Amino acid sequence: MGTRERGRPYYFSGDAPPPEATFRSERIESTRLTFGATPATLRGAVEKSFRRAHEAAANSKAQKAFRPETKALMQRLQVLEQAQLAQMICSLVDGGHVADEAVVKLIPSADLDPMLKECEKLVNAIRRALPNSRWGSCTDHFGYKRCASAVNTAKRKLLEGAKQFKGAKQWSTAKEYSERALPIARDMVVFDCVDDNGARNTVISELQKLQQEAEAQMKSVTMVD
Repeated sequence: MGTRERGRPYYFSGDAPPPEATFRSERIESTRLTFGATPATLRGAVEKSFRRAHEAAANSKAQKAFRPETKALMQRLQVLEQAQLAQMICSLVDGGHVADEAVVKLIPSADLDPMLKECEKLVNAIRRALPNSRWGSCTDHFGYKRCASAVNTAKRKLLEGAKQFKGAKQWSTAKEYSERALPIARDMVVFDCVDDNGARNTVISELQKLQQEAEAQMKSVTMVD
């Protein structure tokens, strides 16, 4: 039988306890498993889940400790758009009121689930747009023309996230996004005509490039540290 102290992982009797995890939570968040995920990808996804749980708990604890004036300010900030908040924070940094290092340190990791779920929805829309065919193939050039709009919409959404994280130089998030978005991109319909698969091939190629660049950037930062 396995034994476990509260808040610690299971280990079998007689074995040495595993090393302490960096992030722990009594509530284990579910992690979506995608086809073709490698052990490293799975390990990274689990670590991200624990990190988000840790950040959520820390943020909740911090909010409870806020002074009444700060809580009132929080309510005013929560109604602002994302772009307005970004503009305000950048103005504080640019004016010398807040150090940029302090802001960077407090930036939480991005929650990719909503964006990836939207990508999955758009990729599934391609298959739903295919014509019903009793004879021949529904993925011929005629079938492509029927769902070309859905193909381009899915392509645009998948590349939008890649461009966003690359532009922000959020390499850890970019790496996670590329790893989780690649199986979704590969699930795009493969058409009979080679030229009709241009959007799918472009998305896969760009995500692979982003993954390689993110890994290289993270490695260079580690070597400098």
